[in-house]
Amino acid sequence: MKKTAMLLTLSGTLLFGGIQLSLANSTSTSQPIAMELALFDLQQSSKVSVESTDYAFQNEYVVVEGKLPVVKGMKDEKFQKEVNKQIIQFVEQKTAEVEKQSKVFNDEQKKLGDDAISGPHNSPTGPYSLNINYKVKISGNMVSIVFNTYTIGYIAANGINEVDSINIIDNTKGHIVELKHFVADKEKLNQLIQKEIESNEQLFKDSFKSIRNDQAFYVEDNQLSVVFNEYEIAAGYVGTPTVTIPLEQLEIDKDFEESQISVESKTLSLEEDLVVISGELPLLKGITDKQLQKLVEAQIDEIYQTAKREIEKEASDLIANNMDTRGNKLALHISYDVKENQDVVSVIITTSKYSIAGSGISTVQSINLNNSGQGQLQINDIVNDQAQLIKLIQTEIDQDPDKYFQQKLTSLREDLAFYTESDQLVLIFNEYEIAAGYVGTPEIKIPLSELSTVLDENNDDMNHNRNNVSYYTKTVDEAPVTMVSLRELGKHFDYKVKWEPQTKSVTLFNDTTEISVKVGDSEVFIDGKKSELLELASDSYKNRVYVPVSFAEKVMGEFITLEEKNEIKLEK
Repeated sequence: MKKTAMLLTLSGTLLFGGIQLSLANSTSTSQPIAMELALFDLQQSSKVSVESTDYAFQNEYVVVEGKLPVVKGMKDEKFQKEVNKQIIQFVEQKTAEVEKQSKVFNDEQKKLGDDAISGPHNSPTGPYSLNINYKVKISGNMVSIVFNTYTIGYIAANGINEVDSINIIDNTKGHIVELKHFVADKEKLNQLIQKEIESNEQLFKDSFKSIRNDQAFYVEDNQLSVVFNEYEIAAGYVGTPTVTIPLEQLEIDKDFEESQISVESKTLSLEEDLVVISGELPLLKGITDKQLQKLVEAQIDEIYQTAKREIEKEASDLIANNMDTRGNKLALHISYDVKENQDVVSVIITTSKYSIAGSGISTVQSINLNNSGQGQLQINDIVNDQAQLIKLIQTEIDQDPDKYFQQKLTSLREDLAFYTESDQLVLIFNEYEIAAGYVGTPEIKIPLSELSTVLDENNDDMNHNRNNVSYYTKTVDEAPVTMVSLRELGKHFDYKVKWEPQTKSVTLFNDTTEISVKVGDSEVFIDGKKSELLELASDSYKNRVYVPVSFAEKVMGEFITLEEKNEIKLEK
């Protein structure tokens, strides 16, 4: 499922299982960003049943029909209600997408007038069609509802099939699981899929790059089935191809630990003598740290209250100066967007103010949370070297003089909005800040790989003698484990050391070998392949990454000995 927060604006009546739901008055939705903990178990047997109900919706731009599932019998009855709600939200989202496409088409047809193409119809304009069906796959305690949606344009001869899935873990605490969290090693899965594609003559050999975040899948007969959209990896006659991988070839993540942050919309609607306020505010729920929850709520409220005070002051000044507004009013509009990428959930809030003459200006702010819902992030938490970041931004500005003001960027605002997207850091500037108004609120994207920097050798007060390595002792099950600085270890044995902020991992590399360790993980990757399992997970201590002392021998093939307090003798 795509993770987007949307305000439903369809007009019409939805017929769902004989119950009429008015869609025109919907003002908010709640969309889970991710779920918290799930345990996939093939040995368990789920008693979930899925009943079918007829579905129909129609307005000027879209006609929708089909059958929808209603989930019953889950162990977690409260979550069962959320699943059924999410099914309806999925259909609403699909309907809104097709309605938007249809509106664009119909508007273009109307502009063409007599030159518009009618196709098989008497009229050149009319609604798109959307048909929705599904199938259910149950394996162990996983229940997968696989949707097939078929969309066809008003004058089109053929439509397109797309596939989505909702994958439910039926436990006492139910959860929804996505493919990217179900399989531990995403790269290995990509490789196995590519191998299957290359062995099938019906599939395009070079069309697949990686599984999508919303990739449809299910488990059946001890195999993982990955389902693709029509035309995604094959010609249309193939339909929606399914690639199957035996589970025994994969490492399944039985613990899916993610946040339960959700975002709801609060509608803004206020009209005063000279001010009109409209839009939506985000309401974040499910943040683990309750103090952080209150802090975020206060930050969002302050954004709104500040903007409201400013525009109301402008109105007061107009009244005090006896300005003739000719019936026009000042306007304030607030909107937001939600971005999720690996460990970061970002809420982007845009505030737009308009004068009585109609001219406006937009400013952007962001609230960025780690995906555990336990901490708020600033740019400095992602980028170690801000001077390097400014230099990269300046390069982007200099390369497009027609778009950006040609001025030297010397610093970044502390409240500069940002989010992460795939392998990029995206910085959002206010309107007129670095470009003319027609550009809007410019976004500059910097590859995170360009922000990977060699860790500073002098960032704490520890001993950095080449023949010594900083360490501390950790007690585990009443036994001491010596943890050593990975950077210093690598430096001594002539490895270059690189910090990867996107994955929060340290990479040691030389001309022949690359060793990677993620903070908080016990797995070690050598030349991209999983190699060793450390006796204890790597740890962050005094802004540096530490690993068990056995790392030197087990992973690097080197020997070190403890000599005296705060010193470990390195043999070479």
